[in-house]
Amino acid sequence: MRPKVYIAIPVLNEIDNLPNLIKDLNAQQVVNWEAVFCINQPDEWWGNNEKRALCENNQASINWLTALDHENIHIIDKSSPGKGWIGKNHGVGWARKTAMDTV
Repeated sequence: MRPKVYIAIPVLNEIDNLPNLIKDLNAQQVVNWEAVFCINQPDEWWGNNEKRALCENNQASINWLTALDHENIHIIDKSSPGKGWIGKNHGVGWARKTAMDTV
């Protein structure tokens, strides 16, 4: 039996990088894997025109990962309107912690 590796992946503005990441994970022959993706940004960014493209990129990431329908991929949505970070707890560290707490 192959060992299982759990991966916590914070995601912000990464839609262009996700296909190669998933391709590489699927190519693994030594270990089984499960990945928890925390797609994240502050909720207030939806109302900021300068941040809107990042929000839309995150939505594309959620949609793309969801469409894969992969049993080893788990998505934490901290990006959709009303689901983003509120207050001082946000950023890559908080996203990583949230994903790791799920693992």
